[in-house]
Amino acid sequence: GRLLGEVDARLRSEGLVPFATLLRAARDLLERHPDIAALERRRIDQLLVDEFQDTDPIQCRIVELLALDGPQQERPGLFLVGDPKQSIYGWRSADLAAYDGFLARALGGGAPLRLALNRRSPAPVLEEVERAIEPIMRPERGVQPRFEPLLEDPERSTTPLAHPVEAWVCWEPDDVRAAGRPRRRVADGRRLEARALAADLERLHAEDGVAWSDCAALVRAASDLDEVLDALRERGVPFAVESDRSYYQRREVLDACALVRAVLDRSDLLALVAWLRSACVGVPDAAWLPLFEAGLPRLARELDPDDRAAVARAEAAVRQAVAALPEGVPGLARVAGFEDGLVAALCDLARLRLSFETEPPDRFVERLRRVVLLEAGEAARYLGRHRLAHLERFLRELLGWLESGVADAASVARALREAAAREPDPFEGPPRSPAGDAVRVMTVHRAKGLDFDHVYLLSIEKASGARGAPDTDVCRPDEPPEYRLFGASTPGYAALRARRERKGAAEEVRALYVALTRARRRVVVSGRFGWEAKPLALSETFADLLQHRRGGLPDLAAEILAAEAEGGTELVRGGVRWRFPALEARARAAAAPRTGAEGPAADVATAEEVAAAAARLVRLGAAARARMERPRSRGAAPEKDEGSEGRGLDERFGGARPGRGAGETRGPDRSSALAIGTAVHAALEGLDLFAPPAEARARALAALRGPLVDALGACAAASAAEAEAQRLLAAFFDGPLLEALRRLAPHVVARELPVLLAPEALEPFRPLEAARAGEREGEPPADPVGCWSGVVDLVYRDPASGRLVIADYKTDRVPPAETAGRALGYRGQGRVYARALQESLGLAEPPRFELWFLDSGRIEPV
Repeated sequence: GRLLGEVDARLRSEGLVPFATLLRAARDLLERHPDIAALERRRIDQLLVDEFQDTDPIQCRIVELLALDGPQQERPGLFLVGDPKQSIYGWRSADLAAYDGFLARALGGGAPLRLALNRRSPAPVLEEVERAIEPIMRPERGVQPRFEPLLEDPERSTTPLAHPVEAWVCWEPDDVRAAGRPRRRVADGRRLEARALAADLERLHAEDGVAWSDCAALVRAASDLDEVLDALRERGVPFAVESDRSYYQRREVLDACALVRAVLDRSDLLALVAWLRSACVGVPDAAWLPLFEAGLPRLARELDPDDRAAVARAEAAVRQAVAALPEGVPGLARVAGFEDGLVAALCDLARLRLSFETEPPDRFVERLRRVVLLEAGEAARYLGRHRLAHLERFLRELLGWLESGVADAASVARALREAAAREPDPFEGPPRSPAGDAVRVMTVHRAKGLDFDHVYLLSIEKASGARGAPDTDVCRPDEPPEYRLFGASTPGYAALRARRERKGAAEEVRALYVALTRARRRVVVSGRFGWEAKPLALSETFADLLQHRRGGLPDLAAEILAAEAEGGTELVRGGVRWRFPALEARARAAAAPRTGAEGPAADVATAEEVAAAAARLVRLGAAARARMERPRSRGAAPEKDEGSEGRGLDERFGGARPGRGAGETRGPDRSSALAIGTAVHAALEGLDLFAPPAEARARALAALRGPLVDALGACAAASAAEAEAQRLLAAFFDGPLLEALRRLAPHVVARELPVLLAPEALEPFRPLEAARAGEREGEPPADPVGCWSGVVDLVYRDPASGRLVIADYKTDRVPPAETAGRALGYRGQGRVYARALQESLGLAEPPRFELWFLDSGRIEPV
């Protein structure tokens, strides 16, 4: 209870309130303050609640307090619309028990108006819905409603199709021939299904003139999308993956949208202001009038970042505008120096525009990541991991739009403007695509409330959600107070799980109902149909549920073998067209042009072309494997490289290397050595350079133990490591390095400065590889795919020359006579650090790099 109180207080102090808390607060306000409830009732004439089957107990209580409580003359009129057969948001606390309970009180013995006329689907689809759903939608109060048949609207004027209901059986004949049941991997069936989908969509569009946007593919979960989207790309079928409309309202996505719009459309001043005003740049509101008077829009349109004179003019204009800011603006001091970030942001914008005009889309999107460091900034903010996921999704979608060829700069910018302008709706809404006409791909839950001419329900063999009890699980407010904590359950938790599973199984039936009723003309049910019926209580997939279809299923194993023998690909039975995509694929392959006696067909490659393509494939494969073997990131220091420890740790700390003699002492093991280095570096980072030496020494020694115990635990190894760390610090304090550092104190720029460097930034310094060639038996390490990384121990400005210097502390135990030779092994690390600082600070020349050997007290330039 105390922990929850602290969490709640902190959330409120930071202005962060979850939606569930808002709901509870609204309910409590109305319950505890009848005068406020009465005031709200009098303000409402008619209360309409749509999609009432998706309400949870708290929402029901709020409606009850507003429309059913209090004197009759105070109550507003109440109009509810809901279909309990479409209640599929149980994971969001929607509860049919609350729905039934509310209706019982609201109706007061009356009867609801029932709407059975379906204005969407043709009669054959509605008949198949009844055959599939009526046997499995067994009524149970608070769990499952009664099935109510739907009737076709007699005024529907759409031309009927020959086969409005299709089932695609995604088996191979070989799967069933030997053992009488499919034996191949599930992924094979999904690949077959995805290719059949793409081929069918292509045929509909080309032969029947069906618009892409009149077709939808429904999947059980977003994790099922890869095979489907790959197949659509291969066929050139445009698609839009549906997502919630609140996605484009997230701050990090809004900022990224603004940046991309400002890059793609130089005239979009709103996007320019939104980007420069974002947390990534931070221009305050008070600065906008002076900046526009100084010609900011023109500067942003025309700036050439490689023209030093133009950059200087832009910087002068910005500083002139900043000088014109009024005095006394609240909070302006907290963003002092924003003009430097503004000039840099304008240069970055110009570079990104040039990249978009001259480089391929993947390179442009990668520059979006690296030039403005969108992800680095968002990672440091509240819920950084979620913000990164949203940015990754946005950049992936942007790349897909640009690479597809169906969306140019103007259409992408327009789509981003429209997306950002829409009101957020976390539940449902029509999908969007910059390409306009595109096949919609979405989950079944996202399709609720929508309809399309042709609907494909895919992978019916896929179970929805995780199975089994989670390690930690807590009841919802409307459930009995039971929970499971790290695998340990309260006595009633098993009963709560059973209740949830019963409700979940009932909701699966309703999800199937929703999926089957989205089609205006034709519905296709596709996947690996089951072989034998499971009891309804044990059904986990749509395929299991369809086994209970009234009239049953054909003997699909026998039918696919018979169709193969007869050269067929389908059969029509029970009002359904049953198709076998594997047999259709064989038929298409058999009809393809072949080499005959008259010579090869025009579209068949020659032997030389095949050989050349094979050789190219080998080269590409080798290059791909080499890239896959490269690490995502690589530490700049040799001893930190992935897969290599550089010199042995025992050598670094003065111990014996293997083979030097069984009786000789070995140095610390790897974990101890790394812990010692980390602890010593942390102590030096926190060193007060202006405190008396004795006081500084005592604090540094006291700071050692915490990091060592954290890394190694309270054990003998930690004690030995602490002794070694204390010895290194004693050598530092008793030797010449402390005095050298204290002399430099007024000139220190940074301590423990993290750096990242893109691999291509080292192109002018390829001798790095030769300098490090001895680290792996003569082979230089490969560049990382993503970045070089490291932490600079000390950056100071040389008092004599004014040049920046990078100093790196080394804890190696090296005799003084050998430090110069040992320093040569760190040239590669020095180049990475120096190049990183030179790029980030815009230095004319790289900083000097030197090593400070703590044990011997030597400073070695590299």
